[in-house]
Amino acid sequence: MFTNTKPAVSDVERCAVCSGSALHTLMELPGLPLTDLPWQEEPVTDLPDGIDQRMLICSSCGHGQLAHQVDPAFLYGGSNYTYRTDSSAMSARMVSFFLDFLQALEPERSFRCALEIGCNDLHLLKRLEGMAGDRVGVDPIWRGREHEREEDAIKVIGATLEEVNLGTELPERPDLVIARHTIEHMARPAEVVRQVVEAAAPDALFIFEQPRLESLVRRQRFDQVFHQHYQYFTLASLTRLFENAGAHYLTHRDNYHHWGAMLVAFRKSGTAAGERPEDGLNIAEIESRLDLFRRQMAATRDILRTLSAAPIYGYGAALMLPVLDYHLDHELCRLTGVLDDDESKDGLFYANLPLGIVHPKRLEGAEPETIFITATEHARPLLTKLMAQRPRHVIYPFHVI
Repeated sequence: MFTNTKPAVSDVERCAVCSGSALHTLMELPGLPLTDLPWQEEPVTDLPDGIDQRMLICSSCGHGQLAHQVDPAFLYGGSNYTYRTDSSAMSARMVSFFLDFLQALEPERSFRCALEIGCNDLHLLKRLEGMAGDRVGVDPIWRGREHEREEDAIKVIGATLEEVNLGTELPERPDLVIARHTIEHMARPAEVVRQVVEAAAPDALFIFEQPRLESLVRRQRFDQVFHQHYQYFTLASLTRLFENAGAHYLTHRDNYHHWGAMLVAFRKSGTAAGERPEDGLNIAEIESRLDLFRRQMAATRDILRTLSAAPIYGYGAALMLPVLDYHLDHELCRLTGVLDDDESKDGLFYANLPLGIVHPKRLEGAEPETIFITATEHARPLLTKLMAQRPRHVIYPFHVI
């Protein structure tokens, strides 16, 4: 059960990429709720408070970051963080996208030592079998649990990367360093990148995947700003981070339909580099898109109120739903429940939303006439499914799918 304990919070005064102090406040987010909380067996009557937050944009390099960094031990310790790759079919598909990118870059290469930062449940490292001799994963979720892994061929270090001596704890200097949706969670990414570049072999290849700020802005998805993501990289700001550490941009590929992500490849100094990306956003453009996002949220609130005379069900028990509800001024309380095809969630409740989860089979013969797409990252397959079921109304809170 999640407790309403107040965590330690560190305030940010300088850009995590260029160390500049010209930080522009883009969004004030008082009482922003937590996400990725475990499901509850009973309705929560005393909902946990949110945590005050602000989003900053560096006026010098365009990098985005949170002003208040919540203690990671609170965010990820114990049962407060439940996300695992193997439990998400979409994330498993995205690992295939990542591997396709790697194989296109190095189709014939056999790596001596692969290091994954933020190895989660080892899904990616398992799929590197045959491509890398030694495989090593670092992730604090394994702290004290290293012996529980099923894959003996993979070495697991249960710690943050900052706590690891890469010179002594790895079988050899890694020539492949990978990270998927990890660096955006780091309070001091420049230190981490410098650490891995220095420890890597001279011929090392680095592939980092993370949400791209340009994609978030252009899709008006400011609901994807939340406490776990300390950093919001543009292609240019990530490239600057690696260049400062002694590695050079090689190429990138956008995975636009998965959190607007970008996969970016780098090599160590002395190897051929691609053309350095230019900064692609300015603060005026970001603020214009933020205004459009807010107008979309206002229109969605009005639509919910207009249709709320009859039952409305959400579809998709997304972990990010509390933040969307926050931007909708908590109008999702008008939903009767949230439908989800995962039978293991049937009858459970959100920890910080007054909503229960219902498997669709429980509504057979009494299907709702109005569906609100709550799993917004799955909007395309859900719309295909819903069009076959023909509900009277389908509400999607954004203009762009």
